[in-house]
Amino acid sequence: MSILENDQKGVEPFVKEMGDKMDYRVAMDDATNRGDGKMAKNWFEAAGENGIPTAFIINKEGKIAWIGHPSSMDGPLAKIVDGTYDLKAAVSERAEEKAAEAAMEDLGRKVGPLMRDKAKNAKAIAEILGKAIADNPGLEKTVGYLRFEAMIPGDKDAASAYGNKLVDSVYKDNENALNYIAWSIVDPDAKFDASKRDVKLALKAAKRASELGKYENPQILDTLALATFLSGDAAKALEIQEKAVKMMDEKDPEVMARLEKYRKAAAK
Repeated sequence: MSILENDQKGVEPFVKEMGDKMDYRVAMDDATNRGDGKMAKNWFEAAGENGIPTAFIINKEGKIAWIGHPSSMDGPLAKIVDGTYDLKAAVSERAEEKAAEAAMEDLGRKVGPLMRDKAKNAKAIAEILGKAIADNPGLEKTVGYLRFEAMIPGDKDAASAYGNKLVDSVYKDNENALNYIAWSIVDPDAKFDASKRDVKLALKAAKRASELGKYENPQILDTLALATFLSGDAAKALEIQEKAVKMMDEKDPEVMARLEKYRKAAAK
């Protein structure tokens, strides 16, 4: 169902042009202007949705049982069809998701402007994110790594304690978040005193991220190499960096510069 078109006249030609790539029926909302059709108002807007594509699953009782992105609908659909779907739990879960979305939007308005100069506003960012997480613990998976980054220039012990918590629990299976945490510590361009770097934590996070990525992500390996180097093992850092460089399609000048740095240090 096409519901948010700036020009509805373009829908039919587009579908024809797509040919077999769109081998399903496509309907158009009864609209004069973008978003003012019945489907847009009574379904999309009424459900509090703001992104497309959005899918709705209607159960045998004619009730909306699930709303979300089409790529995530297979699991719920199978349960709805075989009668094992817990509608009450789904309603509660969706309410929590919507509350989290609203909290994130509010947080974005508060933190967004401060993020333009993270170094200058680090303390304020850390405080705002800390309060938001305290009020809504579910937000930690989304913004915990940003709070940690903002905490680094302040109290090193507090930042390290929080970083270890994130690495050991919240992000233990999230390689990208783990890599972000590690890089936040070792980033050569970071604007905080080197004494604030918890290299041990960076190494732990980078190792875990590399394990999750099966040591096949060159960006994560680059982080691991730098953390290893700062830990005092130039030879091992060189070995890791050489592997990272071999995997890169395009050679990043900064990565190559670090490779040479490790090579010189290992040769001493």
